[in-house]
Amino acid sequence: MTAIKSSGNLNSSSTGRGDDALSDFARPTRLVAFFRRLPTTTLVLAPYLLLFLPPAFIFGNSSVWFLIKVALIALLATTLVDLFWPRTPQMQDPKAILKRYDRRLFHFAFIVVAFSSLVRFLAALAGKGSVAVQTGRAEMSSGYIGTLDSLIGSWGIAGVGLAVAAYFGGYCSKKELFLTVGIGVAGTALGVVFTQITAPLFSEITFLTMFLLFFGLIRSRLILIGIVVVLYIWPTIFEIRNQWRVESGVRVSDEVSAFDRLRFDLQFARAQELSVPLEDTAIGFLQNPNVLDILRYGIIPRFLDPDRDLVSTGQVINMALGGSETSAYTFGPVTTIYVLGGSLYLFFYYALLAVLVNWVWKNGALITPVRLLLLATLFSGPLGWFSTQPDTLIGAVQDVTASVPLFIGLYLIRRKSERH
Repeated sequence: MTAIKSSGNLNSSSTGRGDDALSDFARPTRLVAFFRRLPTTTLVLAPYLLLFLPPAFIFGNSSVWFLIKVALIALLATTLVDLFWPRTPQMQDPKAILKRYDRRLFHFAFIVVAFSSLVRFLAALAGKGSVAVQTGRAEMSSGYIGTLDSLIGSWGIAGVGLAVAAYFGGYCSKKELFLTVGIGVAGTALGVVFTQITAPLFSEITFLTMFLLFFGLIRSRLILIGIVVVLYIWPTIFEIRNQWRVESGVRVSDEVSAFDRLRFDLQFARAQELSVPLEDTAIGFLQNPNVLDILRYGIIPRFLDPDRDLVSTGQVINMALGGSETSAYTFGPVTTIYVLGGSLYLFFYYALLAVLVNWVWKNGALITPVRLLLLATLFSGPLGWFSTQPDTLIGAVQDVTASVPLFIGLYLIRRKSERH
């Protein structure tokens, strides 16, 4: 990767920490340099190498080659786009726009993350997303907080992008950055206590891991250590989660162990039971949205368009497997897209995602708060390890729409900073 030259006045209006931040960005390790050169490919490949395929090989899953074949279709699409996307020439100072902000950028990011975490916690406390509510054993105690959470639930992810931008601008220290990130994780973790669903927490942790690694803010060896720690404590977490569910009156199957929940290869392999592409027979559910559907569902609030179909690919798949519409099942992001539309659909879907990522990233030549916000949205949504496609692509459009107040806030901060 081309070295970045720093102009002498990079942080003339900042807190004086910009040199360290610039060093983190400008001298990446080989792994981080590879990640930045092939961003979408790395995001698709990482969960297969670290989580999905190892158990399949260790325990001799005969469907492992099916999983690899499907993954290779997506990886071919992302690799072609990542490799041949026009390289944007590095600017003399790629963080020039960050000079137009000040310390208020970090304060704004901190407030956004903290407020989003508080709302997420209160929504979980009220019962939103809990197993008890989903199974009809309880009702939400407050519809207002749930609505607010639906509107600004993505701000926690957006705030992480803004906090990283503030760090690169020299407006906060690395400790302040990680404190901000930690508040977001804490809000999600506390929510798990009331929802008894651990998936959002692991999704957020994997997003943060990949996003911070991309910018050289954590070391790769910490990821390996983290995986070992999670595998070690997961049986305990699984047992506690089941105990909470039983106390809420929810039946828990004794046949599924903590280790079974980590056998994603077995879960994804069930895709072979269905015809490809999947027939559109789930009445009342959106299955293969086109561009207009994505814009309609992503921009127009449901209360203005109440008669449209529901968006839950997990429920569609569960019904196709012979289950009911009250439960959901997923084959992971890549295999789910393959089942819904076939090989060509999978190829062009991931080619589109690669185009979006490379367009936003722009080879790191122009780092702005808005670009990092959008990049965080793509990392956590459509390219999340456990995302459900194409729901999360629609969700990404919804998240960008919900971020309009944040864009306005950034504009006001920049204008006020420029006046000074």
